[in-house]
This record gives sequence, C-alpha cells and structure tokens, in this order.
Amino acid sequence: MGRTYRFGEFLLDPWRHRLSRADSPIFLTPKAFDLLVFLVQNPNRLVSKEELLQAVWQDTFVEAGNLTQYISHLRKALGDNAEDAQWIVTIARKGYQFAGDIVFSDEAAPARQAAGPVPVIERLRTYA
Repeated sequence: MGRTYRFGEFLLDPWRHRLSRADSPIFLTPKAFDLLVFLVQNPNRLVSKEELLQAVWQDTFVEAGNLTQYISHLRKALGDNAEDAQWIVTIARKGYQFAGDIVFSDEAAPARQAAGPVPVIERLRTYA
C-alpha cells in the first residue's frame, strides 16, 4: 500500500516521489524530499538532529550544517520560515518537529520500476 500525506495545500506522495501544491509540482532534491518524508511520517514529535541524519543519510558522514541547509530549502519550498514556522519548527539545540495537521490516505502502491526511488520508511525497515 502507498500512503499519501496532505497538509494545507500540499500533497506528498513518497511512492511517486512527488510533492505538489495545489496540483503544481514542487522540485526538491532527493535528500530534501527524504527529509520531508521522514518529518511528515513523524508529526508533532521532536525529531533529533542525530535521528534525522541517521534516517536520511544512514552511514554517510554529513555535517549538522548540511542538515540546516536542507531544512532551509524545505522551508522555502513550503513557503515557511524559521521565525514564524507553520510546518517545520526548530527546537533549539535539539532538532525539528513537523507541526502541520496531516490527512493521509492509503492507496494501492503502483508497480515500481527497478530504478524507482524507495521511500524512506521502506529503507528504514530494510536496515532495521
């Protein structure tokens, strides 16, 4: 089953690797997309920087400053900002929290091509 997430005017579809706003696609880099998926799949909960780095970058060394840049990129794509965050809230020196109300729906997952992206949550299950 594929799950889509709707928050505000946005629709996040991890199976198709798509984010759209009012049916208009929004481009995100693959890692920024994976980061958003992980945050949306863990709404209204403090997600530590370490947890985000492990979930999205796994065993790759990434500096915390890179995470900050990706969060900034996501905020810009969502029309959000750090001072008046509607979607991604910074918890000082701890991590981040996705604060939006999410409506999700399950649908039959499309047959994935061998080269297609694998949603973050599926990758996490694979490595657990």
